Amino acid sequence: MDNKRISVNISSGTARRKFHRKITPNIYDKSQKELAVASEFSKLCIVDGHNISNIRPNINSHGNAEDDHGKADVLCEINGKIHGIQLTELKYGAGVKRSNVEFDINEKLHKLITKSVKPSYPIEINIVAEPKYENMNNQVVKANDKDRNALAKAVIEGYNEGKIGPSIDEMLKSKIRGQYLTVPDRLKGKIKHIYINKISHGYTAYCQGKGNVYISTNFSCFVRDDETLSSLIQDIYESKKGGSADSLLVWCGDHEFWGDRGKIVNIMRDVFSGTSYVYVFLFMFVNIEPFFDADKIVERIK
Repeated sequence: MDNKRISVNISSGTARRKFHRKITPNIYDKSQKELAVASEFSKLCIVDGHNISNIRPNINSHGNAEDDHGKADVLCEINGKIHGIQLTELKYGAGVKRSNVEFDINEKLHKLITKSVKPSYPIEINIVAEPKYENMNNQVVKANDKDRNALAKAVIEGYNEGKIGPSIDEMLKSKIRGQYLTVPDRLKGKIKHIYINKISHGYTAYCQGKGNVYISTNFSCFVRDDETLSSLIQDIYESKKGGSADSLLVWCGDHEFWGDRGKIVNIMRDVFSGTSYVYVFLFMFVNIEPFFDADKIVERIK
């Protein structure tokens, strides 16, 4: 069996890719994540004709990973010389807050649904917000008890009626598609679609869940503009300028920057044109999650 991943977007124009083979667990520790990102980066990047080797944490005199402002997070060797790399993640700052709201909604909704829905195989319940509720400048859909009960009832009824869409593998083998469930009257105008799909064996879903029931809400998606993107990159430049590391590695996943790689590269090249770093790179994980089962793209900025 080959390791080629298949990803399918079956949602409503949010460009959110849903299913991915689960190979590497998520890494939550910052220093361990940075080391893992740098290691993946080193496998792809050739610097002036030389490989990057011997990636390791930058350990200070106290035996701890170096985390001082501007200092290298990891060390490596390029052409036989020790080279320090500072890492930083490009992301929208409000993402954590939005994700927490979404997690709270999912957790409570999950408890209601799983009182009645107990599948023998994993399923993903997709709740797709109307476009105006995907914009970060508008109110996030915050389900109250009545909304949550209505959503749970709609899902339970759809599940009991057998309105379960096929898995990715099944969709690829046939033209069978799932059915939209009935959106409760009280949520029309906020919720665009509700649908259920099986999850193929060996795949995981980009959403919270347990006990074979996973719930995906796109409430945390939003519309962004060039000004916001420029501001994010400028903030990184200001926070990292004057650093003592040799190189800066800016990394991100494409789930919030879908289709913006070209813009990010152009803005970074403009903003970092006068930086003191010897090298600046953009390292993007495409089609996440998990990060380390993703396609990867390296762009040299400087």
